[in-house]
Amino acid sequence: MTVRAIPTAISGQACSPDVILLTKLDLTFIVEEKPMFKFILHYYSRQKKRLIIYVIGLSLSICASLISPQIVGFFIDGLIAKRNTDFLIHFVVTFLLLQISMMLTNYLLAIIGGIVRANVSITMNFETLFHLQKLSYTFFKDSDVIYLNQRINADSNAMSSFFLDNLTILFGSLITFSFSTVYIAKLKPGLLLILLGVMLLYFLFYYILRREIYRKGHEFKETQGKYFSMLSAQLTQIFPIKLYNLYNYFHNKLRKESSNLIKKLIAKQKIDFLGSNLDKLINILAQCCFFSMLGFAVINSEITVGQFTVINIYFSCLIGAMGSVSNFKQSYIDTRISYKRIKEFSELETESEGTYTLSNKQIQNITLNDFTFNYEKQPLFEDFSCTFSFGEITCITGKNGSGKTTLLMAILGLLRNKYTGSVLFNNIDINDVNMCLTRERLIGFAPQNPIIIPFASIMQNIFINNEKTEIDETNIASYPNLYEILDLKKANINLNDKLSGGEKQKISILRIIENDFNAIILDEPTNDLDQNSRSELMNYLQKNRRRKLTIIVTHDCGLLELSDKTICLGSC
Repeated sequence: MTVRAIPTAISGQACSPDVILLTKLDLTFIVEEKPMFKFILHYYSRQKKRLIIYVIGLSLSICASLISPQIVGFFIDGLIAKRNTDFLIHFVVTFLLLQISMMLTNYLLAIIGGIVRANVSITMNFETLFHLQKLSYTFFKDSDVIYLNQRINADSNAMSSFFLDNLTILFGSLITFSFSTVYIAKLKPGLLLILLGVMLLYFLFYYILRREIYRKGHEFKETQGKYFSMLSAQLTQIFPIKLYNLYNYFHNKLRKESSNLIKKLIAKQKIDFLGSNLDKLINILAQCCFFSMLGFAVINSEITVGQFTVINIYFSCLIGAMGSVSNFKQSYIDTRISYKRIKEFSELETESEGTYTLSNKQIQNITLNDFTFNYEKQPLFEDFSCTFSFGEITCITGKNGSGKTTLLMAILGLLRNKYTGSVLFNNIDINDVNMCLTRERLIGFAPQNPIIIPFASIMQNIFINNEKTEIDETNIASYPNLYEILDLKKANINLNDKLSGGEKQKISILRIIENDFNAIILDEPTNDLDQNSRSELMNYLQKNRRRKLTIIVTHDCGLLELSDKTICLGSC
């Protein structure tokens, strides 16, 4: 029996990285502090114990740094007044012990901070990737996965570093600012007017430049991701590069991305340089005012040289605290970019699994009713209907581009919400079926390009998600040519790199035989098989035809002769 679908052709290829939907962001700068901080704190809240220890250590380190200027001022005035050797020795010993204690504390802070930062980044990275894995299969067909990975990793690192680094800086700056302000106010309150002017100028320039800093930073990050993607392609695509002598093509692509990256980098550096140098100019003006005011105070004997030194140190601390505001605003803008990019992933709608479970039942039939699917706005299937039944072998044939693989993807539940009509399992809509469990336990699928799981042995590749670990000796006796691949099971090899196409195909077929799936879907299974292995596969299909639902995409005449029903897509 032959069923014909409307003849159509597929045109075009998968989208390039340049047209990934995710890169189309709204660049309007909107201040959303609470959502971003809440998002980051969600991950840091899992590190409470380490954070408490970190904050305690940080407090001790800050207190020690605030005591140091007092000791220095005391030493200068004491040295001038006493000129005593014992005084000098006591000071040096005290100062040395204080500095060693600070170094040890800072060492522990660096270790604890590194652990916290790494855990937050890895957790954020993992959960974002897990969310992406739940997206529609078609999402990845149109995406550059290298770009996605680089983007997620960079943004996770940026957000985890932002919180802890700025907690350290701002916490220290707050304490230092408060202590220094009180100390200076007692000795020279007029300096606080200079400080107030510095604060106003800092926030004024930040307000003026913030949008442009954000825009340039975002453009640079996106361009950087595309550059690393093309950089990786220089090696990941080494086979077609060598086969078709595409060195110049890929080199030119890399040069183009490199040139674009440099342009965006220069644009970013210009605006960053402008912002940082305006801050430096403010600091210079503040220092000039400081030296003038305190210089006259020393000349008029209003303060001592030691007091001048202490005030100088604390005023520098105040200016440094304001400088940290400058660093924070740049860090904040960069993190805002990372936050929006990560949030963009988390807001993508994942596929929802149905609640009906076929895991302990047989698939009696798979039915497509009025199945309509468009590829790049062109109809590939239109009102197509057919049924695959248990106990039958159904072969699907047709020209390239007629939709054979697309039909298999729909049956496997990987095209949900991408078509109209219905796909039914045992007369139950596929959207109501838990297809994740169904694919795992009931459907054996051997794609045209065999799937080899990385970081796994041959045996692990055969028994995926199956507690069974021993090969059925009866199968080895029945299909010796298919099972000869097991001779490599103890060899120390990289499966993806060392196995031939035929060997990979054998593993894909053994996965189906050994797991004894209820339904079998094969996509051009004999393409890379030798004649003996091909004969063994046909014998297996013939022997098990009445106890399985079998679907085969093929042009192999031998397999077509085995079929109970043939579906011809397009004009055959």
